[in-house]
Amino acid sequence: MPPNDMTSVSLRLIGQMQAWSGENENLLPQGRKTRALLAVLVLSGATPVLRSQVATLLWSRRGEHEARASLRQELLKLLVALSPAKTEIVLVTRDHLTLKASAVWTDVDDVIGATTDQPEALSLLDRDLLECLDGIDPGFDIWLRDKRQALRDRARSVAEASLHEQAEPDTTILAAKRLLQIDRAHEGAWRALMAAYAEKGERGMAIHAYDQCRAILACLFDTVPSDETQQLLIAIRGPAVNRSGKH
Repeated sequence: MPPNDMTSVSLRLIGQMQAWSGENENLLPQGRKTRALLAVLVLSGATPVLRSQVATLLWSRRGEHEARASLRQELLKLLVALSPAKTEIVLVTRDHLTLKASAVWTDVDDVIGATTDQPEALSLLDRDLLECLDGIDPGFDIWLRDKRQALRDRARSVAEASLHEQAEPDTTILAAKRLLQIDRAHEGAWRALMAAYAEKGERGMAIHAYDQCRAILACLFDTVPSDETQQLLIAIRGPAVNRSGKH
């Protein structure tokens, strides 16, 4: 769901990171390390995070004392950046940092909360999670890779289930496209799209979908569509016509 009047901070984490207050003030910290700190807290939800773990995650090449000192500096920058929200967003103790999740809206939460009955929020996952934060630190890069994979796996599971529930070609086309936005090499979704277009009598669109599938598989994996997908194409094209016009 979109941000509501009770939300103090709204965050977009998919694609380029954005943060704004309920009054549309820009709250995004300037530094990439500060943004990474905010991302760690946000993606931990309401679960308290050990300060030592955050320090290791963001400064894995530094000693413990130096890493914790760097964390204190970035935490101060984060609190200053969030201060226009006029409410406590990050709860700070000697050992833990905790996000006040009830005061924050994120697009990631909407994606995770999508269901087969209400899959629309899956369309928010049109780019990678936190595209602007690659290369912060080797430890953070591993953490971010795992978060990206987990988010896509969750979204893919819901999108697949939603596609399987469709019985009409129009809703099948919408569900297949939603799944392909999450996983553009998903052959099952391409076949569903081809079959739905064919059922609607749009054979040209069905063949075009096959061509897109073939191009993506060649680009990403240097491979061709499976026999199942190629057989579907043959069925959609129908019997070949010879030179005399006879089938």
